[in-house]
Amino acid sequence: MDDFTVVQFLDGVNLSHFRNSVETLIQACAMALNAARFLSPACLLQRLTISTTTVSPTSGDKVPQFPKKPPGIFLRFLEEQRVSPAAAGLNYKKVVQMAAQKWHEAPENDKIRLQQAYLQDLEEWRQRKAAVEKKLEQDNLLEGVKARMAEEKLARALRKARLDQKRLNDELGKPKKPTNAYGLYVKEWMKVRERVVDTLRCRDKFVSPQVHVSKGPSSIKEAAAEWKGLTEGDKAHYEREANRLKEKYAKELEAWTAQLEKSGDKAEVMLKANEKLSKLQSKKRELQHKE
Repeated sequence: MDDFTVVQFLDGVNLSHFRNSVETLIQACAMALNAARFLSPACLLQRLTISTTTVSPTSGDKVPQFPKKPPGIFLRFLEEQRVSPAAAGLNYKKVVQMAAQKWHEAPENDKIRLQQAYLQDLEEWRQRKAAVEKKLEQDNLLEGVKARMAEEKLARALRKARLDQKRLNDELGKPKKPTNAYGLYVKEWMKVRERVVDTLRCRDKFVSPQVHVSKGPSSIKEAAAEWKGLTEGDKAHYEREANRLKEKYAKELEAWTAQLEKSGDKAEVMLKANEKLSKLQSKKRELQHKE
């Protein structure tokens, strides 16, 4: 199968035809990926980079997408260092450290070369962006696309802020908030199911070793149904344990906060992280309120 034949097939896979069928969509994606295996690396790279349109989830029409801004000067230098023999065997963090050190020692001619390449790509990017904006404006789609891009950008910023805060909490040893009574019941329910499967596996040779306890939505729904069927007396045990853990958490958090305030710098870092996350969450609520 040559490149031309495969490209014809990939171009013929119109995802808008499969919008209402998840199973068929999965099959179409599998077919496209299987066909892509026959493409030469150069042709596959071209197919991945030249596409600047997407399928509208409502109309099925192709909507032009804004091109990605070209990487800056240091990122270009970093990429050159990443593929250099000196970076062989190094992880990404080490490569970045090496590139940062070499960047300060790099001759001005190299920096000027990278800057000129960046400015050239930047000018081309601006022209392509202006062309896309003009097309979207003609089709009365510009405001909608910009609004969607703003939502996606906010969602990415929120994910990063939450990850940063979680990483900071772990580094500073912040006590983890305990689960409620229902969460304790589900956790115990899962353990019981696991023991049952293990017992069956040991007693019955027909139980496959691959049999395991599902922790997906169906299992959670089953546990929730059983929780609703418990009497108040049965739930009381889990509620008492949840209250005990809650009181323990409150004491540990108070002690941790007092210790953090004494450190000064760490408290300031935590405060800034919390403020950043709070601002992003407020911005998200504002966008939702406008909708």
